[in-house]
Amino acid sequence: MKWTLLYRLSDHGVSMNTFTNKLQGFETTLIIIQDSKRYKFGGFCTEEWVFNSGFYGTGENFVFTFGKGDKCEMWDASGDNSMY
Repeated sequence: MKWTLLYRLSDHGVSMNTFTNKLQGFETTLIIIQDSKRYKFGGFCTEEWVFNSGFYGTGENFVFTFGKGDKCEMWDASGDNSMY
């Protein structure tokens, strides 16, 4: 798998439109965010992003966090409801 950087705040600016436009056309994406307290978290999506008011996705998508350490905690779809 070839990795391609699609969006970086320091390179592309603070724009949700730019962020969403950069994701278009890519089916598999990994998003990693580091906040001002160096807390790392993100998500993995196995399909192209759709921006609307509804929810969508498969059980292959998940969210994760590293907290302030090296241990990765992951949450995948529970199936408990239609949102995740």
